[in-house]
Amino acid sequence: TSYGLSYLYICEKSRERVLNFRKLRYPREGMPIFPKEENYIMTKKAALHNLGCKVNAYETEAMQQLLEQAGYEIVPFGEKADLYIVNTCSVTNIADRKSRQMLHRAKKMNPDAVVAAAGCYVQSAGQELLQDGAVDILIGNNEKENLPEILRAWEEEHAAAHIRDLTHEKEYERLSLS
Repeated sequence: TSYGLSYLYICEKSRERVLNFRKLRYPREGMPIFPKEENYIMTKKAALHNLGCKVNAYETEAMQQLLEQAGYEIVPFGEKADLYIVNTCSVTNIADRKSRQMLHRAKKMNPDAVVAAAGCYVQSAGQELLQDGAVDILIGNNEKENLPEILRAWEEEHAAAHIRDLTHEKEYERLSLS
């Protein structure tokens, strides 16, 4: 059929009441301007940034897949998002500084967003990061596979730190790509 499509931009509300705009298509003119609430598209946006080695690149890609499976829309790191994840590095002092800079940049882009630090810098400076107002969630190296559960815990009770002492670990994380 040859219906003229009219576009209506509606505003949706996330848990943090961050405004995102989505297009809703209506097949013909004359449909209601304000659709019923159950017709609203409620997707959260997530942005990921990787610092460091090839292992971090692999793990960042795996975390992206976990977020997509959980219903997040992945956007470039420079765009406004509801969740920012920085997979950090701590191999040098410069890597530490870059990790802190990216975490602060994420919070500056959207102060209402949840900022999660993951990776090696979290393992080495977790207590310092708990005091940093720019970081909401800490995800240690062996906890990345639990990302959806960690985000649910944050939404329910604001559980911030998810770090295991790796000095006694005998088993590697089971994080995989499909």
